Amino acid sequence: MSEELRNWSIVVASMLAISVAILFAAVLANAQVIAVESPAYRSDVRGDTEIRIQASGFKSPLVAKSWLPGDTYGSDGIVATIFLDKNQDGSYFRRTAIRTVRL
Repeated sequence: MSEELRNWSIVVASMLAISVAILFAAVLANAQVIAVESPAYRSDVRGDTEIRIQASGFKSPLVAKSWLPGDTYGSDGIVATIFLDKNQDGSYFRRTAIRTVRL
C-alpha cells in the first residue's frame, strides 16, 4: 500500500470513529430512561408503599400501566398517573391487601 493511500485510510477511519462517537453521544443525550429508585427490585412490600421513580427524558405526567389478561390480547390497566418534578422524579402509592406482594 502506498504511503499516500495509507494516510488517506487513516484519515477516513478517524473521521468515521469521530462520527460514531458524536452519534452515540447524541443518542445518550436524548435517551428516555425510567428507573425505580425505591423500593428495591424484587422487594417484598406490604400495605401502602411509595414507589419512587426517576424518569430522564420524559415529560410529566407519566401513566403507569399494567397488562391485564382477558379477551384475545388482554388489556392495559392504569396503575397510576405520576407527575414529575423539575428533576424528573416522581412517586405514587401502591396499596396492597394484607398479603405480601413482590414487586
